[in-house]
Amino acid sequence: MASATDHGIYQRLDASGGPSLKVRKRLALRSGNICAFTGCTKRLEQGASKSGQGTILGEECHIVAKRDDPGVARAPCLLTEQERIKWAMLIESRHGFENLVLMCREHAVLIDDVAQGFSVSDIVDMKLAHEALIEAKRKETVTTIDTEGGSPGPAPSSRLILLDDIGEWQRKAMKALAEVDVEAFGWLQNRLSSNEPYGVQALIQEWPIELIEGPNELVVAVIREAEAKGLWPEATKAWMKHAERATESETRADRLVRAAIDADVGGDTELREELLQEAEGLDPECVRLKLVQLDDSLAPGEQLESLDELDTDDPALASLIAAQRSLNFLLLAEIDGAEAALSEAAKLEPDSIAVGIARINLEVQKARLALTGDRPFVMADVLKARDDSLDLRRKLVDMKRFEESSRLLMLAADVMAVLQDREAAQVLLERAVPEEFESAPSGAEVLGDAALRVAAPELALRFTEHATETDSIVRIRATAEVDLPGPQRKSALERLEELAEAGGPESEYAAASRLIACLPPVEAEWSEYAASVLAQGPHHLMATKLRILTMTRIDPEGAKRLALEQPAEAWAAELRLRVGGLIEDTTLMKEAASEFYGHGPDAAGLLLISKGFAKIGDLERAGDTLVGLVHDPNSPPQVRSDAYDTLMSTLADRDSWGEARKIWTEWADFATKECRTAFPRISAWQVRVAHNDRPATD
Repeated sequence: MASATDHGIYQRLDASGGPSLKVRKRLALRSGNICAFTGCTKRLEQGASKSGQGTILGEECHIVAKRDDPGVARAPCLLTEQERIKWAMLIESRHGFENLVLMCREHAVLIDDVAQGFSVSDIVDMKLAHEALIEAKRKETVTTIDTEGGSPGPAPSSRLILLDDIGEWQRKAMKALAEVDVEAFGWLQNRLSSNEPYGVQALIQEWPIELIEGPNELVVAVIREAEAKGLWPEATKAWMKHAERATESETRADRLVRAAIDADVGGDTELREELLQEAEGLDPECVRLKLVQLDDSLAPGEQLESLDELDTDDPALASLIAAQRSLNFLLLAEIDGAEAALSEAAKLEPDSIAVGIARINLEVQKARLALTGDRPFVMADVLKARDDSLDLRRKLVDMKRFEESSRLLMLAADVMAVLQDREAAQVLLERAVPEEFESAPSGAEVLGDAALRVAAPELALRFTEHATETDSIVRIRATAEVDLPGPQRKSALERLEELAEAGGPESEYAAASRLIACLPPVEAEWSEYAASVLAQGPHHLMATKLRILTMTRIDPEGAKRLALEQPAEAWAAELRLRVGGLIEDTTLMKEAASEFYGHGPDAAGLLLISKGFAKIGDLERAGDTLVGLVHDPNSPPQVRSDAYDTLMSTLADRDSWGEARKIWTEWADFATKECRTAFPRISAWQVRVAHNDRPATD
């Protein structure tokens, strides 16, 4: 869903006076760019670009009228005494968020017509229901579920990025020191040149007179050296020493927060809390403190509201805040907002790690959303995101920033999963170092879920073996045990059922795992309760898909009937095609393949369509689609290789062995460069081609 938040809608409204810009941002975000009148789906801005040049189609409406005039709907003088008591907050804060709602012009006029009789309660109910609907749709959009294998998992969290780009700051700190005090720079270089990394470690332990009396830039340079080498206890101590030098409470508080952040990275959570409490006592309004204290469990929209309240003149800190805003926009599937926030962060600190992490997340999430919506995406962009992720992860592992490095490894693996290459994704996850899943607070969960998404249950169990038994860890381990054959499967299914019944954040994911187990190869008994959990939430479409796919084994006609009842949308057309293949209904397959093709699916969708055409005997149409697919450089390598394999089968069925030899040669050349995992299949086809494509003998 496109965002109004970073388009012109609130920027141009702000010129009219009244509500603050912050209130208007929040209003635009919660509206989802859709009219809030019940049943209306009109967009409030169309054709908007990053420059904000769009056509405004909506109106900012006051629930309690801003003018106390009997000729105006819902004016305070028209309210009953009981209503004035009930809605006192709206009356008092006429331009506050709670008293505003965005509607299309038609419905804005309608609700402001006194004769129509819309009460304050009527409009408040519309506003709350609309905001709840928009939030549910956003959650549905950003959650990735795979019903063809692997297992579901929540979208990556927007965990705060609180550390600066240490590598770049290390160089910047040295440069700044050289500019203000050449002698201090030379002294530090001499001290650090011997016995590394113990040089900086010993220097902080000693804390000589040069650090006590030298310029601030000298102390910062020392701290950056320690952080770059992963010496987090020493860096924490140095920040605390640096805080003691500060004469202003605001500066001292900021340095104590930096010390707390480094203590947290080093695993000393008790010291972290002590330092944060001390900083809060010195300066409760410290921006860095508020950023650290922002609750990770808040919904992305609420986090954005809190982040919008943070204002600082420090470019590095402002860049961190903007990068965090970008991540939250991604979780709301607001790509435009994410790109605008990332652009802001990059202008402030283009080389920062936070900007790099946000940029990688943006490209991967764009590909995920395209995959979910059966839309094509630019393969080169996601491959670059994978490479950038792995490069950055190596730096973070060296710096012992394992919390962030584990997430970057997950993103790299997710890229390969998006490209349909689960084997390559598993190879990437195997690179995880023990500290990433044993020491990082969320590492086991992040990597365990990533392993499930690429059908690597043994790896998921290894990542979570020593993790604290939270609901998410229980769900990951139970899902992995279900995916593996053995006596543990029964108890694992029971644990998933219990989690689904318990409610809470893991309920829907546990229910999804429980229902996926009803499909081959596990073929567990259907769970109506788990289905009801999914049906009541944002994953209701998944519940429908799994119910119908499961029914193909026990009630083929019932599955077909339910599939045909689904709407004329891409996901439903794909479902009908799969159902037709499972129950061997060629008529349904033919109609569904043509319908799905009309929705313009991605490469994986085109491959499924081609297989459908081939199965019903329409070899010519299957071949035409496959030829286009194997020659499309933007198609994922694994999908192209599967398309080559299917095309070879199609040509063999048509006895076109001369053409098959040409395609086989292309495939072998392609695999050598981009998809070596295809060689076993290529070798098998080589024998068949050699046997069939040869001159006839007398």
